[in-house]
Amino acid sequence: MPLVIKPKVSPINRTINKKETIVVQKNSVRGMAAKPIQKLKKSKKVKTPKEEAELLRKTKIVAKVYGILKKRFPKTFFEEPKPLAVGIKEPLFLMTQELGVSKTNIRIFLGFYIHSTLYKKQIVEGAERINLQGEVAGYVTKLEEDFLKKKLKKSL
Repeated sequence: MPLVIKPKVSPINRTINKKETIVVQKNSVRGMAAKPIQKLKKSKKVKTPKEEAELLRKTKIVAKVYGILKKRFPKTFFEEPKPLAVGIKEPLFLMTQELGVSKTNIRIFLGFYIHSTLYKKQIVEGAERINLQGEVAGYVTKLEEDFLKKKLKKSL
């Protein structure tokens, strides 16, 4: 298991950008010329306590809505996410009273769900998109896959 070491100003890692951390082999000793295995970029955005509280609030909403949708639509929402049908939020919005969830909470959930790493890994050309009944409602196109790849490159 590699150790994560935050860079310090020293002759060893002077060339390393201060916004990065360096991962070294476990048997290497700090202060010696350790070979980097990989560099990990640190998050650029520092969260304020208010932002942390908002994220916690949204995380609780996501957990609640996920539980409700998983019970109501077990063929659509399960551990390994599959690409959802385009426009799936409209039928969910029509069921807000039946589900006991607000439109805002559905929007928050869908935002977290479709931006998750597991979901993004499923967006490949030809992958089946599923509706609320778990039936095939279309396929991921090459254009959608390319758009996601382009967006991911910009975020890195």
